Amino acid sequence: MNIAICDDDENILKQITMFIKDYFDNTSITPQTFQFKNGNQMRQCKTPIDIIFADIELPDSNGLKAAYEIKKNHPNMIIIVITSYDRYLDDAFEYDAYRFIHKPIEKAYFNSVMDNALNRYKHITTRIILNQKNEIKALYTNEIVMIEKNNRKTVIHTINSNIETCNTIEDLVSMLPPGFYRIHKTCIINFSYISSFNHETVQLYNNSYLAYIPRRRYKDFKNSYLFYMSSTS
Repeated sequence: MNIAICDDDENILKQITMFIKDYFDNTSITPQTFQFKNGNQMRQCKTPIDIIFADIELPDSNGLKAAYEIKKNHPNMIIIVITSYDRYLDDAFEYDAYRFIHKPIEKAYFNSVMDNALNRYKHITTRIILNQKNEIKALYTNEIVMIEKNNRKTVIHTINSNIETCNTIEDLVSMLPPGFYRIHKTCIINFSYISSFNHETVQLYNNSYLAYIPRRRYKDFKNSYLFYMSSTS
C-alpha cells in the first residue's frame, strides 16, 4: 500500500508520517509513505498512490484539485483532506474527497479515519474470480450492484453489464468483502448502491434494480445497513 502526504508544513508531514507508522505497527501491512510539499511534486509522482492526505492551501496550487487530477487516472485512490478551514467543505465533496481532517490533528480521530479508509479501500479494490463457460473472469466487487439466481443461473448485475456465472450464490457469499448482504436465499445486494428501501423492497443504483425483503429479514437487514453506513461515514 502506498500512502502520500502533501502539505507545505514540515511539522504536519512529520506528524502524519508518525501517525501512519504507529497505526500500521501492529498489522501485517507495511505501507510505503511519500511526502510532498506542493501540488507539482505530487503530480510528478510516478508511483500509484492508494491513499493521499492533501492540504488544500499549498504554495503553488489547491492541493485538493491537484489530488483530484491524479485520481482521474487512478480512480480507486482515496483522498483525505487536511485543512484548518471549514469553508472548503463543499470543495471536498465536489472533488470526491473521502474524509475531511481538521488541524490540529488528533491521533484518535486520525486512527478512526484510517479504519474507515482501509475498509473503503478493501471494498473498492477486492476482486473475485468468476467461472464462466469458456473463461475465467476477474471482477472488482465495487462494480457489483446485485447478484441473483434466475432460472437456475447466477446473474451478477454490475454498473456496466449483467454477467452470468457458473458460481453459485454460496460461492459468491464466501468471496465477497463486507458491505454485501444476502437479503434472501437467491439474492445478494451491495449496501453502497442502495437508493431507498421500505419494509418490502430495496431500490438499488438509482432505482435501476429492485430486491424484495422477506418480512422476517427486515429488522436484521435494516440494522446491518445502518451499521454499514455508520462505519463508512
